[in-house]
Amino acid sequence: MARRAPGAFSSAVALGRQLFHAVGDARISKDGRACASCHPDGRDDSLVWATPDGPRRSIMLAGRVRSTAPYSWAGDEADLRTHLASTFDRLNGAGGLKSVELDALTAYIESLAPPPPFAPVHDARVERGAALFASKEVGCAGCHAGPGGSDNEVHDVASKASIDRVARFNTPTLRFVSGAGPYFHDGRYATLHELLTANLDTMGHTKQLSAGDLDALEAYLRTL
Repeated sequence: MARRAPGAFSSAVALGRQLFHAVGDARISKDGRACASCHPDGRDDSLVWATPDGPRRSIMLAGRVRSTAPYSWAGDEADLRTHLASTFDRLNGAGGLKSVELDALTAYIESLAPPPPFAPVHDARVERGAALFASKEVGCAGCHAGPGGSDNEVHDVASKASIDRVARFNTPTLRFVSGAGPYFHDGRYATLHELLTANLDTMGHTKQLSAGDLDALEAYLRTL
């Protein structure tokens, strides 16, 4: 069970928890799936789903929602409440939730605490990876900036597939990225190593890195 912040069990959070796990509520989805069906315990199902906008990867919610607006892979929903309502529309929910219920569901999702943080790692490889991540030559920190690991902007990194409706995608947070595969909006990269070596410098600049530097960068990412 996901850990939650102290004092988080208000009446709103309790109602939100009930709604998050509600199976068969036609207001949420036509086929009866609950929020927890794709985001079990606030995590994710690691699946890529067909949507009207193209294939989209489920994302982890616990500890990755606050301060990461805008929402959706397209970055076109300014707040979590709006994102939830539009998600129910995409799932063909009948009418959606009442305003007080949307507020409660939002409160519950924001209360979901992340997994325990990784123990600090202080070795030469991780330190080298951190330096590469922050360097202008590699460019990771240009978009994955700040404590949230995202600049909260949309970018075209040449990742549009033929069936995608848009070419610009929201910068995902890098919190707990080691367990967030497969990667990209359509899950095209199975591993972090593949992402770093196969993106052809459309996102950051990693082609020039040696095998050792790539390993160091991956090792650093796994500590986030």
